[in-house]
Amino acid sequence: MYLLGEKAIALARELGDEEVLSHALNNVGCVKCKIKSTEEEGLAFLQQSLEIALKHSYHEHAARAYTNLGHNAMDIKDYAYAKKMLAEGIRYCEERDLNAWASYLYYCDARLKLETGHWNEACRLTGNLIKYEGQARVVKIGALAVEATIKMRRGEADTLPLLLEAQEKALETMELQRIIPAMVALLEYEWITGGVFIEQGILDSTIQMVEQMGNVYQTNEFAFWLLKARNQSIPVKEIFEGYEVSSVKKAQKAAAWWEKAGCPYIQALALFEGTEEDKRRRSRSFTDWARRRYTKK
Repeated sequence: MYLLGEKAIALARELGDEEVLSHALNNVGCVKCKIKSTEEEGLAFLQQSLEIALKHSYHEHAARAYTNLGHNAMDIKDYAYAKKMLAEGIRYCEERDLNAWASYLYYCDARLKLETGHWNEACRLTGNLIKYEGQARVVKIGALAVEATIKMRRGEADTLPLLLEAQEKALETMELQRIIPAMVALLEYEWITGGVFIEQGILDSTIQMVEQMGNVYQTNEFAFWLLKARNQSIPVKEIFEGYEVSSVKKAQKAAAWWEKAGCPYIQALALFEGTEEDKRRRSRSFTDWARRRYTKK
């Protein structure tokens, strides 16, 4: 799937065209990051793209490389590296008035803070992104999904309108990377509330897209929430162990994985799929932790 990109890399090296090389490395790196067996190589390609862009002051290419490094590091749940790349990228873009790129990086940072348990900080970021009327659609979709997810987990009443707006805007893009976050958030809301809010035709279309084009991380996350909310399974070509909770042993392994990664909420959900002692541990630890960290300030 990335053979043409690799040919572009080889040709750019042969011709000594550093700008094309930076762009091609970025493209191929993103594709490689979506496959578990090549994700490390993908991050290396993205890092090479960034280094070339910084060396030659290709500002747009550098901003794009920072964005893809941060975004893909979050996909594979390397939160420490994602935090580093996003901080560097935000600083780089703000210093050069690359406002559109900075906004997307701020959304990525909000998502990072959501996943690592810093909900108040995430809400401060999403609030600023959502209220800007001229905000790019791709930024607003992500910000809406992040803010709605936090609101639903806190039990706030004004969640559904945000979720439906995120879904509507995501479907208009026809891009799976925009649709999945919105659909996952809505499925979680269905699981929490016991209601049905996604039209079956929309859900079926999303399932078809995921089966045809989804990467390992998107597919596994979507499949996890589809099973919890609708008790519906879909085939997963490549397993991501963080969402593999089909047995007590696998659930315990998944919980340990999320604990090491630094994502306490999904860790708690995985523990709930384990033994009775795992469930008690989940209830004690999560209640205490949520009281400290998730209280709205």
